Amino acid sequence: EHDGQDEGDDDFLNWLKKHKLHSYHQAFEDEGYDDLASLALLSQEEVGEFATSIQMKKGHKKKLPVVIQELREEMQELKEERRELREQRAKDKAKREREEQEKEQERTREKEEQEEKRKRDKEERKMEEDLAQIERKHKLEEREHKLEEARRARDLNTDGPNSKPTTHDSALPISKEQVG
Repeated sequence: EHDGQDEGDDDFLNWLKKHKLHSYHQAFEDEGYDDLASLALLSQEEVGEFATSIQMKKGHKKKLPVVIQELREEMQELKEERRELREQRAKDKAKREREEQEKEQERTREKEEQEEKRKRDKEERKMEEDLAQIERKHKLEEREHKLEEARRARDLNTDGPNSKPTTHDSALPISKEQVG
């Protein structure tokens, strides 16, 4: 298992190996430079003093300021990439939130439209029911009116119990008994 410190040690040692400076690993650690971040904090003057104090070979002494500058640049690039990544994540999150908000607004709009359609359909059914009821009432009134007219006509054609048969009554078939 590695904790954060062990991983930092591994990164530091690997960096030293990459630049063929690993023979100075213990000297770096003895002076408190046991991670890449602490090296990147050294000024150019401090790098030169440090190289002299740990008795670096001339070639390594010339190489150390160059590779530490490269390290600073790499760390700055990494920092910039992380910043860009955070910004992109924030933009993506904002975009997702906007899209979700738009979807929610669309769902709300659709629900409102459906509710309006239900209301219109209900009103239309009510109007149809009202119209059908009015038509039934009108037909009933027409029948009642026709029945009333028929009663009046019948009453006009008859003068009571001793009245003569009406033309309507004479249209009935006559039996043999009535003839004789």
